Amino acid sequence: MSLMEQALDFFHTSMAHPLVMIGAIVLLLAYRHFSKRTYHLPEFPMGLFMLYFAIRFIWLLVKDASWVGAWDRWIPVAEMIVLSWAMIRLIFALFVDHILKLFGKQPLPKITRDFILLLVYAVVGFILLRTKGEVNLTGLLTTSAVLTAVIGLAAQSTLTNLFSGLTLQMERPYNIGDWIQLGDTIGQVVGITWKSTRLITREDEMIFIPNMTISQSIIKNFSKPSTRHNASLLIGIDYNIAPNKVREMMLEVVKQHPLVLHFPPPEVRVKEFGDSAVLYQIIFAHDHYAEEPRIKTEINHQLWYALKRHQIKIPFPIRDVHHAHIERRRQEKEAVHFREEAEKILSSIPLFTALSDDDRKQIAETIFLKEFGDHEIIVRQGEEGDSLYIIHNGACNVFLGSNGKEPKKIATMHEGHFFGEMSLLTGEPRSATVRAHRDTSVFEIKKEALKHLLEKNPTLSMKLAEALAARKMELSEERGKITADEATKGKLLSKIKNFFGLHA
Repeated sequence: MSLMEQALDFFHTSMAHPLVMIGAIVLLLAYRHFSKRTYHLPEFPMGLFMLYFAIRFIWLLVKDASWVGAWDRWIPVAEMIVLSWAMIRLIFALFVDHILKLFGKQPLPKITRDFILLLVYAVVGFILLRTKGEVNLTGLLTTSAVLTAVIGLAAQSTLTNLFSGLTLQMERPYNIGDWIQLGDTIGQVVGITWKSTRLITREDEMIFIPNMTISQSIIKNFSKPSTRHNASLLIGIDYNIAPNKVREMMLEVVKQHPLVLHFPPPEVRVKEFGDSAVLYQIIFAHDHYAEEPRIKTEINHQLWYALKRHQIKIPFPIRDVHHAHIERRRQEKEAVHFREEAEKILSSIPLFTALSDDDRKQIAETIFLKEFGDHEIIVRQGEEGDSLYIIHNGACNVFLGSNGKEPKKIATMHEGHFFGEMSLLTGEPRSATVRAHRDTSVFEIKKEALKHLLEKNPTLSMKLAEALAARKMELSEERGKITADEATKGKLLSKIKNFFGLHA
């Protein structure tokens, strides 16, 4: 007698009382209940053990009844077969399923697992029928062969799907969790069964595709050989804008997205010259294929704001009819209103109160209005800069990083607040990162706007130094990080003169 048969006989003999059966069933149910509620207890297959205990319990109650008859021979054999299958399933779970889970590997596909278990069940079942039931296997196999042929003819499609599924598992063109494309269908593989493969689309729809269809189709796997995927966007730009300017602006936007990989670096290519626009292709890499539509949407969203800031138009093939004189009057009226609003804003900024009305008017004629989308970076800590920003609409968050740590939010600025004064007047690198908190428009004042005024009126630099010193002292009180020596007017005055190239 084999070791397996000895173990089965010992277990089978020990389960000789109905109360033992009831206790075993209660223990199994309790274990299943607690294993689903805690991660400390691994889940194991209990179904076949429950079936065995149920058959054994019923048989112990009725085996002495007069109507049992011929069942007295076959029920114990059935019990042994079910018990052996339960043991095999438990061993497979312990040494295959649990080990794969322990090492963080993908579980075996259901079709592969079921096929292996079915073969082992069949072999063990035939052995027990021969040894315990004294069945003539030659006759049984002959009958089985005829029955198999009849079933095969009646279920050709099902068998084709079965063997197609096994072929797919041997070739492994995809695994559970991979994103694949079959024809026009794109989805994530969530299950592989005897008959079909299940996909979940981005619309959260479940699709069942027969394995036979998959084995005859071209499979595109977006998760192999790696999860990195190249994506692209197409956008048409006005012919009057230089390609280098467009390329620089687009790369700046794409590189800011947190899910875009820096290697390989994003690219911008001139795709073709269309009837009304130059078509540019933006190519970038990411490793979140499931998030690709969202990534593209967010990049397009930020591109709109960047194009508007750089005064770049996206042309479209329509015919515009303008009344030139009416259009000129409208533009002149808007320009006057913009300058008046800019002058008003400048007069409210302490840094520019020392300027005369004429000086502020001159600066207002060179000021720019730029728009930023939510979370867009306006200035980045450590970057060179020579401009100041005044919030016109919206709000901005200020982030400060140090020693390579993740930048932390330290303040929120609203309409009328300004930042970048040190970069404007002394050319110092940006001291913090400023992001738009929501859709935000800012006035930008560049170095060139002040250079002519300072050259014409040298005493103005002293007034600006005084105002800048007061501003730095105000910040020192808030942050406690700027010393009085650094905020002296003399040092700031020297920096201003050096930056603007003024003679001492």
